[in-house]
Amino acid sequence: MKELLEAIVDELSAGNGVMLATIVARRGSAPRGVGTAMVVSESGTQKGTVGGGAVEYQARLDALELLADGKCALREYDIHTDGKSAGSGGVTILFRPLSGDRGRALAEGMLAAIDAADATYLVCDLSED
Repeated sequence: MKELLEAIVDELSAGNGVMLATIVARRGSAPRGVGTAMVVSESGTQKGTVGGGAVEYQARLDALELLADGKCALREYDIHTDGKSAGSGGVTILFRPLSGDRGRALAEGMLAAIDAADATYLVCDLSED
């Protein structure tokens, strides 16, 4: 997570907004578990992974679309290991945009807590409103 937070700080310092995409649920056979994340910036850079392949490609496209609108979202993605069978697995990804001084301060605060070995949580309101 530290590398992702550093990437967030770098991009926000350069004036680019970022989308933090985090797996919040896993079903069946999925290559990555809950908590795995990637950062996608409006400059086009990506750091981290949410599983690779078609799921990651679509999640990256969704991240860029949501980032352009400045919106949070929960999206579900199905993973079909053989390309044919349904129900092989899947993930639910939480997308959270970060921008400006507020986003940078949040990422810097989390980095400081990690460096100090403090327990740190990023809490998000997932209500539909």
